[in-house]
Amino acid sequence: MAEVDHRCLACGQVHPDAREVTLIDGTVVSSYSEAWRMECEARAVLAIPSVQKRREYLFGSIDRFGKPSGGVEQRRGRESALQLAEVVKRLWYAAKQSDAA
Repeated sequence: MAEVDHRCLACGQVHPDAREVTLIDGTVVSSYSEAWRMECEARAVLAIPSVQKRREYLFGSIDRFGKPSGGVEQRRGRESALQLAEVVKRLWYAAKQSDAA
């Protein structure tokens, strides 16, 4: 098994509370990794009850001046929004498969 990098994304240090966590696809990563941060954010997006509100979180909404605002796309860029949307889809499909089993 590969060694897990426990360095913090923000400061590059290893924090005493860093631990190994398992992603939905079975990959083991640090609790300070970008992959874990994104999966946690995707779980939070899935907890939003309305599909429309989830889309607004990812891609924003149109403000009263006709400009897009408020979403991941506007804050971090289109690529980040699409990456997060992909993780949200994977989590959603995994939940549906486990519900069917």
